[in-house]
Amino acid sequence: MASHEHDAGRPPSQVEEPILGNLIGRVVGRGRMGTVQVDFEGNHHGPLEARLAVAVDEATLLRAIEARQEAVLCFERGTPTCPIVLGLLQPRSETPLLDAMLEAPDVEHQDGEVAIVANGQRVPIEGLLDGATEELELRCGRSSLVLRRNGQILLRGEHVLVDAGQVLRLRGGKTQIN
Repeated sequence: MASHEHDAGRPPSQVEEPILGNLIGRVVGRGRMGTVQVDFEGNHHGPLEARLAVAVDEATLLRAIEARQEAVLCFERGTPTCPIVLGLLQPRSETPLLDAMLEAPDVEHQDGEVAIVANGQRVPIEGLLDGATEELELRCGRSSLVLRRNGQILLRGEHVLVDAGQVLRLRGGKTQIN
């Protein structure tokens, strides 16, 4: 039986409009046989099994489920109960400047250039520093942050608070505490 014949047998209040565009939904669980469960605004059926259009490794999938990560959804033949995950949206960072600073250093800009990176845009500040390229210090009251050309970073303060909403990663060849 064709789907339009099936819809014709139901009362008009139960016939659903096709979803012809893409929607943003959330990954909410694991499905059967390589599928995931998704949910989206306006879905009255509860979590739906969705096929993945992209390869996702096991660890990424588990993190997406745990975080209820957003995903771009399209729908097979516009059918609201047949979602397909086109991709996972990267979570928005609450600290994009810090994230940019923690990324691997850009090799082509290491040789003597002193710059601030804000929203991914590199702003050279050498003219403001009168050629001081060995050390940069930010100071406010009894707090300071010193950046040295050799890669050393010195953070000082009366009370230093590290607050992570989710994951705090410390990575180094050696880690010394006290």
